[in-house]
Amino acid sequence: MSLNAQPVAISNTGSYLRGSLQSRFLAPEMHLAQNDSRRLTIAHFERIRDVISGPFSPDVLKQRTAAGWQLVSIEWRRELPESEAPAQGAFSEEIPYGLRISDDCQRLEIDPVENRTLMLMMELLVQDFPYSSIVSDLNEKGLRMRDGRPWNRVAVFNMMPRLIEVGPRLFSTGEWNRVRQRFSPSTEQEVSE
Repeated sequence: MSLNAQPVAISNTGSYLRGSLQSRFLAPEMHLAQNDSRRLTIAHFERIRDVISGPFSPDVLKQRTAAGWQLVSIEWRRELPESEAPAQGAFSEEIPYGLRISDDCQRLEIDPVENRTLMLMMELLVQDFPYSSIVSDLNEKGLRMRDGRPWNRVAVFNMMPRLIEVGPRLFSTGEWNRVRQRFSPSTEQEVSE
């Protein structure tokens, strides 16, 4: 089965498909067979993306459905009004926690307060403290999230990917070595013996 990805004009509906982006891939999905609930079948799907310019008509959906296609998603976009548009040169991505823009605006550098927060989170996690204790310790020390709110368990949990990302850097610092000696002096003695 092959389909052409040529632009298709649908003159009777007033809609115009500027182009169809097609990709055929074998993405097996498991389905229960209709006649036997214990037998699984593998189905392979082909996907197509229609780029529509001009007024939309439901006839486009009817034509695709009649050709055997199933609607799986609808994507929307809009032009941002001037009041919502980002400032010129503004970053579109969030700066990773523990970093900040340098004074010369040319690179990212370590934010000392956020880095200390990451170090404290890592120290408490390594010692198997529960999230509630980590949250309590962060807030008692006056450390806050970027938006100024106190830490909560969900926010600490959401920092896990970042902690995994910065872990190798944190573990190689002299500060981490001092922290490790503070909470595990007996472990190091056992290893060296």
